[in-house]
Amino acid sequence: SIIILFFEAKIVLSIILGLLGIGFAYLDLKKHLITITNFLFNPKQLGYLDKRLNSFIEVSKIEFDTIFLKNSSSWAILQIQPINFHILSPQQQQAIISSYKDFLNSLDFPIQIVVRTVNLSLDDYLEALEITVKKQKKEILLKQFKDFKEFILEYIEKNSVKNRLFYIVVPNQKNASPNELENRVKVCMEKLKNCNIVTKRLNTNELVTLLSSYFEGTIENAGEYQDFITILEKENVIPNQ
Repeated sequence: SIIILFFEAKIVLSIILGLLGIGFAYLDLKKHLITITNFLFNPKQLGYLDKRLNSFIEVSKIEFDTIFLKNSSSWAILQIQPINFHILSPQQQQAIISSYKDFLNSLDFPIQIVVRTVNLSLDDYLEALEITVKKQKKEILLKQFKDFKEFILEYIEKNSVKNRLFYIVVPNQKNASPNELENRVKVCMEKLKNCNIVTKRLNTNELVTLLSSYFEGTIENAGEYQDFITILEKENVIPNQ
């Protein structure tokens, strides 16, 4: 019986080794094992202030309206104001398509087009509208505005209305001069202007806000995304040590 068990174990071991050989040779098993190992032993969730988070992001610093990466390359980000293409006449649509083709063909460097879906916020619009209504000093208009505001906010919440934000990431080569990035940004903005597309380069504060908004644990405060401790310090809730 011992001989039989040894023989069966030998067969099982041979099958396992054979399957491993096939996996490594044809199924890229090594890559899958590394991925599984990384998943099991690396942290699944990190807080905004966790120092280990630094190993997961490539950003070294943000200044001069530019994102600097750890590999010595840099990025500029343009925010794009979309146009309602479908309400344009066929001639206008064709003109925009031709201009967009010219934009793409003129590029001798790569770009990244990013589309982000976020919850729709009309706070700034409603606040500006309320100021305008109050200047009229008419109670009936103020009441109509309050009803309108209540209806709009309730509709957005019930229907989970989303907003789409469009960005173009303009990269710069490793250790390239800042002027090279500026020239690339200028080319993109000028060519997109020919498409009747309004662009805006995000400044340093807007870049920090944009990247911070992707992390949980941050709080939107006056249009900026900050951690809770930063907000408390600014409001002098935390006493100086």
